[in-house]
Amino acid sequence: MRIKAPPLALALLLSPCAAFAQASPGYDQPPPCRAQQDFSRKAEAIIAERINAARAAAIPAAPALRFDAQLTRIAERRACELAGTGKKLSHLDDKGHLEAADLVFSVFAPYGLVGENLMRINAPASGGAARLNAEIFAATAAELWLKSPEHRRHILDPRYDQSGIGVAMVNGDAVATQVFHGPPRAYAAH
Repeated sequence: MRIKAPPLALALLLSPCAAFAQASPGYDQPPPCRAQQDFSRKAEAIIAERINAARAAAIPAAPALRFDAQLTRIAERRACELAGTGKKLSHLDDKGHLEAADLVFSVFAPYGLVGENLMRINAPASGGAARLNAEIFAATAAELWLKSPEHRRHILDPRYDQSGIGVAMVNGDAVATQVFHGPPRAYAAH
């Protein structure tokens, strides 16, 4: 399939930090942009399968990523906020906060490691969206993330043990988000 605009992908790794904004109310509500629920769920499942397979092949000793319902809701919300809005693909909100981290730390407390992978494909409204199916989108997202050093680093980081994946498509603008979380580092007692 040919897509006019190249897919865009971003990765973020964030260590804990004390100053995070509170999560926006309703983060755990189903996002309204998920009208194409079948597309989203199918793509999310395929991405999850491919990411865990790549992780198992590359670092067999690392645990598989457990897919967490709260992280999934955060990832879904992030995908919805970016799909169809024309908003630049970014880890930062309009106030300069790392939005995924704000949301994760509001749910899990401000501890642990947070990462986020983003990817967008904008299929032209003139028939491109009709050709963009869940399998093609998911394969493209997983492939791009695995080929990118920054994204691959998140996927293969054994410190992450949980993940959530969200996919949204609005008017041919499809966005995938994977949010990672890992426990705080253990510090030796002095």
